[in-house]
Amino acid sequence: MPKLPQGWSLKDVRAAILAEHPDLEPVFETGLGLDLMFLESQVLVAVLLRLIEKGITALPMHDGIMVAESKAEVAMRVMKEEARRGTGYDFPVTRKDIQ
Repeated sequence: MPKLPQGWSLKDVRAAILAEHPDLEPVFETGLGLDLMFLESQVLVAVLLRLIEKGITALPMHDGIMVAESKAEVAMRVMKEEARRGTGYDFPVTRKDIQ
């Protein structure tokens, strides 16, 4: 993973991010990022609770979950449903198989 150049300040990082993604300028330092992280955590907790009700063990992993391969389809459906319920939007849910 590449590292930041030596001596970079937070101001340098901010400028580099906005140079690549200028549409983010109006929302920087508004708290929107924190709100979105909280919403994501609420959706993930809702997913875990639904899976518990179904007797499915799930391990949360950042913005996803790990379940038994035999439960993957059910887990993906629950994730889609809870994302829609929590945000009002449909989100893509992808499956990553581990080797």
